[in-house]
Amino acid sequence: MRSLATCAIVAAAAATSANAMVSVIDWSVDGSLSPLVNGQQLTDSSGSIFDFGTLFTMTTTGNNRGATVFDSSETGPNNPGPDLDLLAGIGNLVMLQTSSGSANGNQTTPGIFDNPNDSAAGGEYTLDFDNPTELVSIDLVDVDDGNAIFVTLTDANGLTRTYDVPNMWTGEPVINGMSDGFGSLLLLDANDQAGPGGTTAIFAEDAGYDASQVASLHIDFDGSGGWGNLRFVGIVPAPGTMALAFVGFGIAGVRRRR
Repeated sequence: MRSLATCAIVAAAAATSANAMVSVIDWSVDGSLSPLVNGQQLTDSSGSIFDFGTLFTMTTTGNNRGATVFDSSETGPNNPGPDLDLLAGIGNLVMLQTSSGSANGNQTTPGIFDNPNDSAAGGEYTLDFDNPTELVSIDLVDVDDGNAIFVTLTDANGLTRTYDVPNMWTGEPVINGMSDGFGSLLLLDANDQAGPGGTTAIFAEDAGYDASQVASLHIDFDGSGGWGNLRFVGIVPAPGTMALAFVGFGIAGVRRRR
């Protein structure tokens, strides 16, 4: 299965140069600006690829049913469901749908899980960028007891930057009385990073790593959890070079891979 879609690209910060701006992948719509809904399956367990137009492709591995959209708001469709620990209130996330329990695989509407629920077995995501880019940050959710994450950025020359994100980096969401349950990992920060849950992500990188030329992003979950709001330095094209749809105060650019 090869899905063709592109995420919303919404302006998130001031330009870094005359034509560059920081943008965020928020998992809100597909390439036709149709919403990505709670429980929507993006990849499966057969090595399928989800294609985000001319930005990147995503593959997933592990004992799970593939990457799936999860609405982290408490008022979203099917919420509150079985996944109270993902209700961080930051919009749509991506998580790996559990393969445990037959009911968790039900799809009354094809391609949409009736019971979106993240896998306790964890798994891995790989995002391969069509063109090397600069990644700014990523929101991690439900990095709590027993759920460490390892994040690896690889540049165009094969050199890496890593963040070893330990148990309890985010803590549990506020619904369980501890914290908001999410934290932003700063991918341009060449330092260890304390998380809202009280533990610290450990930084390491190869000498000569080029943060402006990231070719791939690998996210390895030891257990359950999700992620969203991947911020990157995007280039606003000259007028007429691609269709632009304006969303609120942001800019949503939509293209399909030819």
